[in-house]
Amino acid sequence: MTRNYLRLVGWAEFVSTVWGLEVVVGEKKNRATTTSPDLEPSGKLSSVEENLEKAKCQTESNYSDWRIELLEGRNTRLKLGDKEDLDFFVGFWNDLDFYGEYEPIMEQMTKGDAEKRLADSSKNAYFIIQKKDGANIGLIAYFGQSSGSITIGYAIKPSEHGKGYGTEALQLMVDYLFLAKEIHRVQANTDPENKASQRILEKVGFKKEGVSRKSSFVRGQWRDTLNHSILREEWKEPRMVTRTT
Repeated sequence: MTRNYLRLVGWAEFVSTVWGLEVVVGEKKNRATTTSPDLEPSGKLSSVEENLEKAKCQTESNYSDWRIELLEGRNTRLKLGDKEDLDFFVGFWNDLDFYGEYEPIMEQMTKGDAEKRLADSSKNAYFIIQKKDGANIGLIAYFGQSSGSITIGYAIKPSEHGKGYGTEALQLMVDYLFLAKEIHRVQANTDPENKASQRILEKVGFKKEGVSRKSSFVRGQWRDTLNHSILREEWKEPRMVTRTT
């Protein structure tokens, strides 16, 4: 039988058993494997919900405030943006081709602006999407946490579209947010014509909710926005965090 669980020991340690998922918290780096049967301090393996409740009781720091610096999946990794990523971050942000025809033109950003934005990840966080060889191929971010809800946005270089990187990056981020944040809902918005982005959202379990009419000004015209979300009870458990008994 395959079940899911999360191990949380002390405020500075957050380790998930993952198919190749590496999690870094602060200065500690831990890689968990599916071959370790007794990672729980008590010697028992329990559900994600039970572990989160234990963590809240055992630690001085609320788990929702923990800063994850690296999430590594099968084909991609999500690296929390820092000073080393300024050139890529600014170049990506200011390049209209990276966002494509369905996104509004963003206000141009300087390195100083980017450094300030990357420095504060308490509520908004920008992750660099990388391939396993270290090549930067996109951005994924969460922001706007309010009333138990949080918004996700993502963009991949056009040359890397259609290779599954966006789907894996989104799944990693959704798993992380529901495990580490006290939220009940993750939401994302797309242009109704952006079928590729909608397919990514649907693969990860997002549901279409409705349309906000003429809510986004894109390339000289007002366009509708298609709203998606996934609820905690729909997510249920992390797809990339498993153990076998």
